Amino acid sequence: MAIAAVQAESARASRVAAARPTGLWDLDAVSERLVRSGVAPRRMTPAPKVPRFFASAKETGAFYVGRDAELHVFVFSDSVARKLVTDKLDTATAAPPGTLLSPWPKTPLLIVVQNLAAVVFGGSPRLQERVQLGLEAGRAQ
Repeated sequence: MAIAAVQAESARASRVAAARPTGLWDLDAVSERLVRSGVAPRRMTPAPKVPRFFASAKETGAFYVGRDAELHVFVFSDSVARKLVTDKLDTATAAPPGTLLSPWPKTPLLIVVQNLAAVVFGGSPRLQERVQLGLEAGRAQ
């Protein structure tokens, strides 16, 4: 099943790579970048519950990456809408300051770029860095 999920993401990535870039993130563009980063993404279905502070995202989803990490993705209409949410978050916890119960089961790494906010947790620090660098490269225009 995991092999079929990775193959499905690879096929989706090929279609996205062939399309004209828009400069904005969506879930398929995230999938494509994760495939190119070599982290074997598999889309989570159904997607996990979205934390209340990310409720204004226009598109949400999540991926398993590597063997034991998760990436939760929040796509906003533009970078201004994303910034309104992420500027209020504690970057160490990827949650609003003072949040007593973290929505993330493990120590999170918050990634923000353009109209995208993402939280990766689990896996090795090296895997998390690969995900972060792949996404922070941004979308082509």
